[in-house]
Amino acid sequence: MRLDNCFVRGDGNLVVVRPSRPFDLDVDNALVALTGSFLDVEGADTPPASPDMVRVKLDNVTTYLNDHLVRLRAHNDLKGFAPIQFTPGKCLFVAGAGNALIHLDGAEAGDQQLKHLLKWEGGGNRYGNYMKMLDQQKDDMPLPAFGQDQWKKFSSDPSDRQFSRPKFSEPPADLPLSRTRPAHFKNDQETGADVDRLPNPSINSMK
Repeated sequence: MRLDNCFVRGDGNLVVVRPSRPFDLDVDNALVALTGSFLDVEGADTPPASPDMVRVKLDNVTTYLNDHLVRLRAHNDLKGFAPIQFTPGKCLFVAGAGNALIHLDGAEAGDQQLKHLLKWEGGGNRYGNYMKMLDQQKDDMPLPAFGQDQWKKFSSDPSDRQFSRPKFSEPPADLPLSRTRPAHFKNDQETGADVDRLPNPSINSMK
């Protein structure tokens, strides 16, 4: 799947995969403003038949999400997931409601298991409003989360600048995401989508 010069707004998730299986997603210069997650994956009851992985390549993408960039829903363990390789370049990820960038629900994973499940290999990205980068929950009990220092080690990106708050236009608090426009997410840095190249729907139209 490929998305170029897209503006996606409104309620719900962008990509939902049930059950987990390999696929490719390539997104270039896109703005995604959703109440849900960018990628929502539910683990299978058995390991995927294919040994291949999920490949997600993001270039100059801005996300403004009330949920998570990646939400993984496990069935007791991680065996039901195809490994995910994320390659983001010059992206801007902003937490709209304070949730973690990545969330694992239904299983507990150690550092090595997480690195096998999720490879993060991009660079030049920025993160806004994220207090937690990766968290887990099992049996309705939250587990210790990754802060910024742990994320730097996990993602192999030691830059401190990635967590500096960008100058970023956010939509008014009383405006539903379904009525936002690209100008509400303008960013003066060299990260994220070039909003001037995106479709500019009417503030009153629904997408």
